[in-house]
Amino acid sequence: MRLASLSDSPDAFSTTYEEANRRSLDSWTEQANSTAEGIDRVTALAFYNDEPVGIGALYRDAQERGAGEVVQFWVDPDHRGGPIAGKLITWISKWAETHDYNRLIAWVNKDNERAIKFYQKFGFTFTDMRQPFRNGADIVSCLMVKLLSGESDPVRGSDKY
Repeated sequence: MRLASLSDSPDAFSTTYEEANRRSLDSWTEQANSTAEGIDRVTALAFYNDEPVGIGALYRDAQERGAGEVVQFWVDPDHRGGPIAGKLITWISKWAETHDYNRLIAWVNKDNERAIKFYQKFGFTFTDMRQPFRNGADIVSCLMVKLLSGESDPVRGSDKY
């Protein structure tokens, strides 16, 4: 799923297909195991007719234990616009709430209108934070945040970027 997402949407992820494809099987296994247990990481797969069609992960911020970053979020092109992505982000949000997260963050390519609208639909708002998307790229990423369990806004957010 990860390689399919990187191949399909290279400007949606800071990792490139080539970088990920060079990883060893042990590295992939270690990553899968680290997200299968515990409360600091989770990777969720979405299935349609027993076929994987979506992926999303949440990694707890080491410095700010209540924050988790949504990463590797992707849905197969044949299933975009349907319920898969919404179910996936809803599941991740509920999992986060039950594991003591108070907010979710996501870095989104500022030109990815579809992703921006999706995250906004599910309660994410823009902050003032920006960063380069990837070394050597002219793309800018914007930080979006979603508060969980009635938390107050720790980072000024808006609906504009």
